[in-house]
This record gives sequence, structure tokens and C-alpha cells, in this order.
Amino acid sequence: MELLKAPELLTTLTHITLFSERYLSLLILIPLPFLMHRFIPFTVFFGFHLGLAALMCLGHFPYVALSFWVLMLPKPFWDFVSKLMPLRSIKIG
Repeated sequence: MELLKAPELLTTLTHITLFSERYLSLLILIPLPFLMHRFIPFTVFFGFHLGLAALMCLGHFPYVALSFWVLMLPKPFWDFVSKLMPLRSIKIG
């Protein structure tokens, strides 16, 4: 309830949230040749949903939303991760 003591902060956070949901989510849908257009919304929305999970009791919603945003990361990110952590084949038998 400490946030209720700062109504200006709540108003600012509301405006930032509305702006992000309107305009940053469009960057995911636009096919642009450079990849930062997906990393910026990912960073903002991932942080937003982590904040929701930390500050509100919303059940599974923040975690489902976080898993969605992980799926929105572009292929070069996953290529980089696969170079860091190569898959090891397991021989059975």
C-alpha cells in the first residue's frame, strides 16, 4: 500500500504502460531488417511482467506472459545462446 502514497508516480507509470502497450507491441509485428526492434519491446515487457509478478497477486498470468515474450526473441538471439550452450548428444546403449 506504499504506492498509494505516491499518486504522481502511479499516474506516470499508468501513462508509460499505456504507451508501451500501444506502440512497443507494434514493433514486434513489423518486419524490419534490424533486430533491435524486437529486443526493445522484449526488455520493456519482460521487466513489466516481472514487476507484475513481484508486486501483485495475479496467479499464473505474469509467468505465462513472460514465457510468451521469451518466444518472441529473434533467431540471432537463439543462435547466440546455442553457441554458448551447445547441445550434447547422449549415447544410449
